[in-house]
Amino acid sequence: ILLVEDNLPNREIVRSLLLSMGITVDEAESGQQALEMIRSYPYDMVFMDIQMPVMDGITVLERWRRDGLSTPVLILTAYDFAEAEEVARFRPNAFVKKPFHARDLIVLANRLVGRSSER
Repeated sequence: ILLVEDNLPNREIVRSLLLSMGITVDEAESGQQALEMIRSYPYDMVFMDIQMPVMDGITVLERWRRDGLSTPVLILTAYDFAEAEEVARFRPNAFVKKPFHARDLIVLANRLVGRSSER
């Protein structure tokens, strides 16, 4: 999984959770870095924040989709879901509102990769 989050404490929380699930995690601190990484490696899934400096998650997602990349994307956002409609037009696979419960993230991640959420 590629984890795209500019906030170090948030990144550490999500990384720890994913590692506890036995998932390999690469990290990007910015949208620009994520754009380069996803173009050079076929990730199974991307967890991405929306609000980042330099290049926000909406722009990154728009460019990936324009490039024809269909990698599943789980948006981690502090946005209200009504405001997330702007993001929805770029076809993320799921949204998780911050702060989130670890169990919710596990269930969504498992669903996106086609595994049972009982794990």
